[in-house]
Amino acid sequence: MAADSLASEDNERHEALKITMMILTDEQCDKLDPIILNHCIIDGLKQILEWTGSLRGALEIYNERYALLRELRPDEFTCTDEEYWDGFYDG
Repeated sequence: MAADSLASEDNERHEALKITMMILTDEQCDKLDPIILNHCIIDGLKQILEWTGSLRGALEIYNERYALLRELRPDEFTCTDEEYWDGFYDG
């Protein structure tokens, strides 16, 4: 049962990443990635909001792009995942 749950979570995560990549162009990713890597959450959200017009959408896209970068480029982050989000509340 636990293996099925993990596989399901993996599939959901990959689907979300594919959706994020369909939403952002390569040029937008090139502009957004350094913002994310430099821990500028508010600036990143403002940029995505400008592109999408949706704050909730901006949060989702930022989180998915952040997760992808954590997976693909972990050495380029200057802090841990916990430190990255410390003090940021989206609720």
